[in-house]
Amino acid sequence: MEVGVAWRPSSQLQGAPHAARPVRPGVSSGDDAAATHLLPPSSATRAPRRDARSPRGPSKERGMDRPSAEGRAGAAAGPGASPDRGGDPDRADPRPLVSAPLSRRRLLQQSAGLALAGCPRSGASARRVVVIGAGLAGLSCALELNRKGRGVQLLEASERVGGRVQTQRIGGLVVELGATRILAGHDRVHAYADLFGIERTPVDPDRAGIDLAVVQGQRVAPDGAIPGGLTPGEALAWQQGRLLELYLLPLMAQLGDPLRPGWPPPDLDALDRLSLAAYLASRGASEAAIALLTLGGLSGWVDRLGILQHARHVGLDDLSSPATWLVGGNDALTEALARALTGSLEVGAAVREIRVQRNGIARLSIERRGLLSTLEAGVVVAAVPLAALRRIRLVGLSSQVRRAIDETHYVEITQSNLSFSSRFWIERGLSGRLRTDRPLQEVWPQAGAPRADPRGILTNSTTGQAAIELGAMGEAERGTFLHEQLVMAFGGPVPEPTLLSTRAWHLDALIGGGWPVFGPGQGWIQRRLQQPDGPLWLAGDHASPWPGWMQGALYSGERVAQRILAEA
Repeated sequence: MEVGVAWRPSSQLQGAPHAARPVRPGVSSGDDAAATHLLPPSSATRAPRRDARSPRGPSKERGMDRPSAEGRAGAAAGPGASPDRGGDPDRADPRPLVSAPLSRRRLLQQSAGLALAGCPRSGASARRVVVIGAGLAGLSCALELNRKGRGVQLLEASERVGGRVQTQRIGGLVVELGATRILAGHDRVHAYADLFGIERTPVDPDRAGIDLAVVQGQRVAPDGAIPGGLTPGEALAWQQGRLLELYLLPLMAQLGDPLRPGWPPPDLDALDRLSLAAYLASRGASEAAIALLTLGGLSGWVDRLGILQHARHVGLDDLSSPATWLVGGNDALTEALARALTGSLEVGAAVREIRVQRNGIARLSIERRGLLSTLEAGVVVAAVPLAALRRIRLVGLSSQVRRAIDETHYVEITQSNLSFSSRFWIERGLSGRLRTDRPLQEVWPQAGAPRADPRGILTNSTTGQAAIELGAMGEAERGTFLHEQLVMAFGGPVPEPTLLSTRAWHLDALIGGGWPVFGPGQGWIQRRLQQPDGPLWLAGDHASPWPGWMQGALYSGERVAQRILAEA
């Protein structure tokens, strides 16, 4: 894993990588009150619920947030509903996940009322809530619990908050090392941004020109030459931008509601056993069509990705609409959330063991600066990637939950940011968005330069074996490799770039990869992750309908908080 200034053959950048604003370490005891915030549903930014039956439009933007795929609008109107307490987990609770809008004045009034709720009482261990992980899932879970008067002890193993959201500022440029894009239907991200007064701007402010795809050495564009190897029907669908719809439309009618708790239901088990490649082949897709439909980050996963996970992504996310980015960097949101939790957030506190005791109380072993201590809690929320959770000793969990944790694979991903003296792609009538079946995989422009600044930024996201190899390269070798790949992909000279930063997320022991891949036959894992195991709850994008997105992390954190409150 590498973060920071790397290869710079053409010029020396000024500045240093931005460090997250320090969070004052502090541990809340039992039910200590923390700052209270209520997240409004933000109806102005919510996308209306649409029937997820007709995928359309070329996928252009996914980045760390997941690999590209053609898709259509279909994000749900709201954050979904949680199961009724003690009832059927598939039966939706009509109550919204978050309450009605709340003014800042009312927020302060509720904060004052939390003081009494934080007083010590008998059975403090049974009532204590510990959240492990200060990424978006952990932060949103803690905030929602605070709002209802529940004290939370939030533990973060690293020295920063944000998880897979990490922003770097260098030489007047702002770039994302992790999650980059916010789609129109990602209502939870927009609602939090509204709450904290964070503006959004298009990730690609120019958004002009032609998108490129490189397949088996052939450079193609949606409005250009027809790729070779397609059947006549596929060629027509490609020209009309309907290639994905040609093969996924029949499936969409069978999916049901991907936001319903307990999805995918057992009656989809037959489909669940199929990989993306197997499903497309069963529909008669040619090898050339499969290659086009899985360009970019999906190219190495066609046999390992379950068709249901892919279809859900296509049905929920509108990838054809412009994506946005938080002005000044996506870490503006994680820092705002962390500041709201001052007094209950502790960094540098690594949980080494979670032991569920016979009395239903969890005993945690926590390492701080080389010293071990223990803490008991009646509720523990593990809001870390499952790949990182596997590094924690887990005792007393059910065998099914252990299997779910152990058998969920995370995508290896290496993300790099390159700066250029100009936006050369605009001058050539290109958008800068590129997908290939080569190791380069995906490229997109990033809005990290001030509008008056002529410099341009391209972000590269590589997954799988290509990510492993790229992440293992030295700085100079990596910079040269990426430059050569861009020259081949763009089909002409490319100015020499400056490699600003590279982040190999699979090499970070506290993260373990990019996003979870639910393979054929793993629908049961997705269902199981939504349910508690004794005192342990799992939160994160892996336990949401949006694996790999900031939206999924926030949605999951809120949902778990409301489930905990309902069962109190």
